[in-house]
Amino acid sequence: MPRAGLGHPRCRPDHVIADKTYSSRGFRAYVRRRGIGHTIPEKTDQKRHRHNRGRHGGRPPACDREVYRRRNTVECCFNTLKPFRGIATRYDKTARQDRHLLRGSGQSGVAPALGKIRLKADPS
Repeated sequence: MPRAGLGHPRCRPDHVIADKTYSSRGFRAYVRRRGIGHTIPEKTDQKRHRHNRGRHGGRPPACDREVYRRRNTVECCFNTLKPFRGIATRYDKTARQDRHLLRGSGQSGVAPALGKIRLKADPS
C-alpha cells in the first residue's frame, strides 16, 4: 500500500491464512494485536487440552473452513511449480522464457491455475 507521507510503504496484510504450525496462542495474539484478520485451524492436542479444562478452557478460535480450503489450491499450484526454480527466482528474465518453460515442461495445465499473474512484455 502506498503511503501518504514519507517513510516505508505499509506492509501489513489484511488477512493471514496459515496452517496448524502457527496455531499457538502467542502467534494468534500477535496477529490480533496488529489488527490482522486470520484463518488458522486449531491443532488436535490444543483442542483436547481446551476440552479437558472444561468451561475454563475458553471457546475455540474461529476458523473459516472455506477460506482455508482455498489456501490448499494455491499451495498445490506452488508445489507444482517448485521444480522450475527459474520462474520463482526470476533467473529467466523475460516472459518469453517463462512461457517456453511452462509449455516445454509439460506443465501447461499450471498456466490457467496461475490466473492473473502478469508476465513482463515480450521483447520480440
